[in-house]
Amino acid sequence: MDHQPIVALLSIATAISLIVFNFFGAWVARYFSTMFFLDTVGTAIAGLKFGMWPAVVIAVISQFLIGKLLFYQYLKFFYVTAVSGLIWGVIKERYSAPSGTDITLIFYIFAVGGIVGLISTILSVPLRIFLLKKSQNTDHLFDSLDQKIFEDNRDNEILAWTKIFCSELLLGHLPDRILSTIVGVLVVVVTTLPSDEKLSILTTMYHDHIEFLSAYYYVALAFLVKAFSVKPDLDPIIILAGPLGFFSLLLAFPTLLRLAIPLIELMASQ
Repeated sequence: MDHQPIVALLSIATAISLIVFNFFGAWVARYFSTMFFLDTVGTAIAGLKFGMWPAVVIAVISQFLIGKLLFYQYLKFFYVTAVSGLIWGVIKERYSAPSGTDITLIFYIFAVGGIVGLISTILSVPLRIFLLKKSQNTDHLFDSLDQKIFEDNRDNEILAWTKIFCSELLLGHLPDRILSTIVGVLVVVVTTLPSDEKLSILTTMYHDHIEFLSAYYYVALAFLVKAFSVKPDLDPIIILAGPLGFFSLLLAFPTLLRLAIPLIELMASQ
């Protein structure tokens, strides 16, 4: 029996699922007024499960659809998500995710997410500052934050650059890429060793990581406000309540993820 049509259909279905994750994630992150982007969850899954080029393809298609249908400014930063996918894929090829649920897996998640987050910050900050200087804002929450930093530090551009880099790293790229890595790694582990017990353990680990990230987000925000005088020009209620709703939704994410796991398992078994 020729299995090629089935494999092709499974590949298409898996790719669509991952693109939907990116698309829906970007919408949710913006709706709840967070500094997250959440447009690379599917990309991280693709990179850590299937490798470099599937991740790059998912990233590029996702950014195009997000830019055309949701937020046009995402098109300007498509290369950031493409490189992020490439890095996840390279790490998968050389240092695949450990199969256990012990401290090794936790260190792996934060190391990989930290590397991708740092590199994506380095790639995106120069373009954002360039757009701000040219009055071509990208209409992201970081624009209002970065613009305010510029206005408060007109006499010291180096300090302004430092504050912008730290704010985007600590509030945006770092937790965002760690979150995407969490989902990607847990999908890899679940599809590698599927069992009810394993899934239960990993769901608990996922919840623990999300709770950690939610605490981290508010601590990082408080640190930047106190130490760097970085104050988002938004309603305080939105700043506090928006991320609470966002993280609450993330805690329910495993239920949504279970819908895509069977497709990924079938694809991986071919």
